[in-house]
Amino acid sequence: MRKCTYEEQAVSIIIGALMLTVIVVSAATAFAVFTSQKQKELQEAQYASLQRDLEQLAITRISTIHYNSSNHLENISCSIVSLHADDSRIISMSLNGNYLRYFHLTRQDYTLEEWKINSTTGEYVLQSVTDSQGAVIYNGSTSFNTSNEKYSYYPLTVLSRERVLLTIDNASSTSVFLIRHILSNDAITLSVYTSLTNEFSKTFYPPTAIIRLITESQWNSTSNDYESVIILDGSLSDHPSLDAYIVSWIWTVDGNPLSTSGRKIRAPDSLLIGNHNITLSVTDNFGMNSTSTITYP
Repeated sequence: MRKCTYEEQAVSIIIGALMLTVIVVSAATAFAVFTSQKQKELQEAQYASLQRDLEQLAITRISTIHYNSSNHLENISCSIVSLHADDSRIISMSLNGNYLRYFHLTRQDYTLEEWKINSTTGEYVLQSVTDSQGAVIYNGSTSFNTSNEKYSYYPLTVLSRERVLLTIDNASSTSVFLIRHILSNDAITLSVYTSLTNEFSKTFYPPTAIIRLITESQWNSTSNDYESVIILDGSLSDHPSLDAYIVSWIWTVDGNPLSTSGRKIRAPDSLLIGNHNITLSVTDNFGMNSTSTITYP
């Protein structure tokens, strides 16, 4: 068997060293790529978490609310404000636990956007967008006006620092069963759910009707003397919302409305004889109301 020469041994050592170097470099490169990828994933996760924590949609107040003659909710509008530095993507909304399937969205420049939930995908689909002149600038996925590209959001997007007006009504048969069961003395809870898995809710409460019967001494010009009269007092009725207040106090006795109304009124003389049911109905500036009844004496 021939022995390797010194030169051959030297070459073998060099080749081995080179192969080892290649292996080490490859391993180091792979580790660096793996580490970089993990760092990127960690940074993305941290950024997503930060975005989720920073996202803030504020449901500020009711703008309008209407009830029909049976005191069932007909339509309601309220403002939604994005306090986030980035745009917020709304994936669903609910009213008193019922997911909305039809609504209108008005942006600050009075552009109207109509959205309807897709029964197959469960996503909101933009039905039409019109400017203040009524021209259609987006209609489903078939027509698009490039001069208004910023309104072509799918699904619903609220821009950074933007305020939008949300209107829910009975204009479509798909929405009738969603809000018609809400009465004028029910609390209304609107919830907004975003793509960052955040939920933002606000509950609008009706006022509280509180009845007091007090006795006051009033001058009677006929008898030229003071007499004791009963006063129906609803001044303790209050409202839990800072942006709402009571505008109407309606009194009834035994189901018969009194000819006078107000926070404090004089009780009819018939109240002094027998037992009577006294009812006070208070209504706030948004149309929400509550009723309370007591028996006297």
